[in-house]
Amino acid sequence: MAENGQDKVAAFDTLFTDNRIQKLKILLPCLDGGAQRRLAVCIKFLELRHTLSLLRRRPLLMPLPKDELDPDRICSQLLPYCSPDERRQLESLQNLLRSLENYREMMEMLESLRELFPEGEENDPLSALSGLAEMSGEGGDLLSALSALAGMKEGKNPHS
Repeated sequence: MAENGQDKVAAFDTLFTDNRIQKLKILLPCLDGGAQRRLAVCIKFLELRHTLSLLRRRPLLMPLPKDELDPDRICSQLLPYCSPDERRQLESLQNLLRSLENYREMMEMLESLRELFPEGEENDPLSALSGLAEMSGEGGDLLSALSALAGMKEGKNPHS
């Protein structure tokens, strides 16, 4: 994933430069310290000027790829450029996004089960799943929480 992010950075850099600026970048290490500093500023100025000129001619520079607008994928591409604190925050965001996606998928599955068992509470799939979980001794708390969330979604009071 990091390579894809680096490809995007390289594509951006290539878009906002020209051959003349690239030649100056190649020559930069050949100069002494003071000349390098002045040339580095000159290069950045030329890149800014080139960028402004390009933006006047083309308002949308890069197409918006719909398949790459996945937040998890974007976070993964940003990680190599983050400080340790930013990395922890981004990883927390990724975990939250994954949890939300898992919750959405579980709710879709529960809605499908409700469509299969539409009548009354005795045929409610959540009740049936809770009963199975109690019998097996595992997952009762998770299913109770899911049942409460599903009830809240429908406007039911989970404590009534």
